[in-house]
Amino acid sequence: MSAMSKLEAVNEMLLAIGQAPVNTLAVAGIRDVSVASTILDAISREVQTDGHSFNTFVETATPDVNDEIAVASDAISVDATDPSIEVIPWVDPSDSTRKLYDTVNQRPTFEDPVEVSVVKLLPFESLPQHARRYIVALAKLRFQASVVGSPMLNSLFEQEVGMAYASFRKTELLQQDNNILTAGGTIISRNRYRLRRY
Repeated sequence: MSAMSKLEAVNEMLLAIGQAPVNTLAVAGIRDVSVASTILDAISREVQTDGHSFNTFVETATPDVNDEIAVASDAISVDATDPSIEVIPWVDPSDSTRKLYDTVNQRPTFEDPVEVSVVKLLPFESLPQHARRYIVALAKLRFQASVVGSPMLNSLFEQEVGMAYASFRKTELLQQDNNILTAGGTIISRNRYRLRRY
């Protein structure tokens, strides 16, 4: 069984308020489709912001010819793995690009490469199924509350969120152990987990 697509996710949200499913997200004149898609994207960003097994990566950031380190557009947060180094993303006012800033030495330049832990914002269809399921459950709850506002439906969807969260947390904890044991390209230390219900 293939993982849920964004179209399938939006259709679940539409069905949750009694609307007919659609064949494409590019539907003109149907406001609920646009609202559902926007809410799904917002919830996806909220869930991913904490950083989990599937969107946290340890990378080596190398300075360019100007001794600056660019921050990718999909980076939600960047943190040096060395506790003696403190870096933050900042926007260079001269060209509006995102770069790393050395807060210890108070400068936007680096003499050497820096190993960083990067939390990235991934497209919905690049997420693992357990994350998609949790995001959709949350999105259905918020979508119903904003469009219909039924207390009965709200109660039902809160239960669904609870079950989806339990599954999400269980899978993440298993993935966490695997990452620590294998030390692969994606790694998260135990104290970096901040799983929570939204």
